[in-house]
Amino acid sequence: MKPSTLEEEHGPISIGRAPTNRLVLDNPHISSFHGTILGGPEGYRYQDLHSTNGSSIVRQKERIVLGERNRWEEELRNFDRLCLGDIRSPVIIRVELDEAEATQEEVSGTILAARPVEEAPDLEKAFLSDERSLAILYRLGRHFNRLHDVRKPENFLEVITESVFEVFPQATHLALFLRDAPEKEIVPKLAVSRKNRSEGSGKEQVLVSRSLLKEVLSRKEAVLYTDATENAPSETVIRARILSSICVPLIVQDRIIGLLEVDNRETQNVFTEEDLKLLTVYANQVAILLDNARLQAELAQAHEKLYGETQYFRKRQEATNRLEIEGIIGSSPAMQRAFQEIENVAATSTTVLLLGETGVGKEVFAQAIHSMSERRNEAFTAINCTDLTETLLESELFGHRKGAFSEARENKKGLFEISDGGTIFLDEIGDAPKSLQSKLLRVLETGEIRPVGETQTRKVDVRVITATNKDLYKEVQAGNFRQDLYYRLNVFPVEIPPLRERKEDIPALAHHFLQRFAREFKKSATGFHKRTIEHLMRYDYPGNIRELRNIIERIVVRLPVETTIIL
Repeated sequence: MKPSTLEEEHGPISIGRAPTNRLVLDNPHISSFHGTILGGPEGYRYQDLHSTNGSSIVRQKERIVLGERNRWEEELRNFDRLCLGDIRSPVIIRVELDEAEATQEEVSGTILAARPVEEAPDLEKAFLSDERSLAILYRLGRHFNRLHDVRKPENFLEVITESVFEVFPQATHLALFLRDAPEKEIVPKLAVSRKNRSEGSGKEQVLVSRSLLKEVLSRKEAVLYTDATENAPSETVIRARILSSICVPLIVQDRIIGLLEVDNRETQNVFTEEDLKLLTVYANQVAILLDNARLQAELAQAHEKLYGETQYFRKRQEATNRLEIEGIIGSSPAMQRAFQEIENVAATSTTVLLLGETGVGKEVFAQAIHSMSERRNEAFTAINCTDLTETLLESELFGHRKGAFSEARENKKGLFEISDGGTIFLDEIGDAPKSLQSKLLRVLETGEIRPVGETQTRKVDVRVITATNKDLYKEVQAGNFRQDLYYRLNVFPVEIPPLRERKEDIPALAHHFLQRFAREFKKSATGFHKRTIEHLMRYDYPGNIRELRNIIERIVVRLPVETTIIL
């Protein structure tokens, strides 16, 4: 493979076969996520992500193999060759940095003046005693007074651009670098020229010498530079024509959170030491405001998280209350999981399959899903697929035309048509006849029905909820249930637990049924004796909630009328 030249911008470059990488290498010897190039003002390094065939760096006559010895990571230097994959025919990336690293002596030769950032408060006091300097600071502060929401970075960037270009008319370019997090690299957040901004052509990339930035970061000083193209002729400096420059680190509590650079790329020696002092004071205010903005953003994020959690639990409680209104009662973990499932699916039109033993309350769950959905104001219909003969069941679901069969004495709408816009619940779907299964499949696939005895189809918009106490997959294997219909129905299965697996819900259920039947039969009963509850909870209820309800109904029926009894 021919060598490749990679031009790196700030930020990591992921390398590998996977299409999500920034640099995709279509080579069988390259891992999906082979390695990463990490870059920033402090330099560049390559990190191997424990690839299958490895990585190495060829530097002049030396080959550096990445492994445990160097922690799978190595600094990248100019003209290195990064060799990836099979060592016999590797993919080669030729490293060409934007500039050769300038030496400390080269950089120092460009410095006209340096000012420790720690002096910013003293400088600010001095400025306040000088009328002209005070007027300049006032002009800078006036821009910050326009900020309505300091948490929005774009507001800061616009204010910084306007204020710097106003107070420093000799500046042609401006760049702002910030850390996204304390341990992150400093990355460019703002890069703009006065010319492009005044012409309305938007932001442009402002090239900044990494060697100059490294000097400012290491010294922790605001530095004034003269003609860098003559004293530190690196590729970036020459290409960007950085003639005069002031670079000031943004420091908060001894932490460098960023860097502000103001350049002139047309004339040498346009900035003075007074400009250096002024920008140092200004940068100190910017650093404080940026740090305050960060703290406010973190506080707002914590507030939003707390608010979100509060809303979540409020909605959960509202959903639980709605379910209790619908007759679904239970605080056990098993029921809470089922509650969560129907709450998740209720707002959609997804087909739901309710699974559970006889008597667990599948129809009540179906009604609850309908009540919590956007279809709540439309019809909810239900039918048990074992209640009718095949012909009558088809007629009940799809309707019929007069004379279609012996009992069809008039035209009749089916439940699907009655439920148009609403929900239909098909209980014991596992017992539906094979011929009816194919018609149900057509409705689910096309949204069309055809009444018995008619040749024309009709469009319906119906949400389908089905239920069964059988293992439908086994029914498919046994040939009793269509496989294609099974997959159409089994989109969102919800398991409803039997009562024996949530006995902690029995007291609440028993009390609910006691109140219900006491009102219905005009009996008065205030509650259950502790021994009665203990007795009720010892039983396994093969008939589930239906059996418990029947037991409580019999108890209430046997109570004398108009008596108050603690059971």
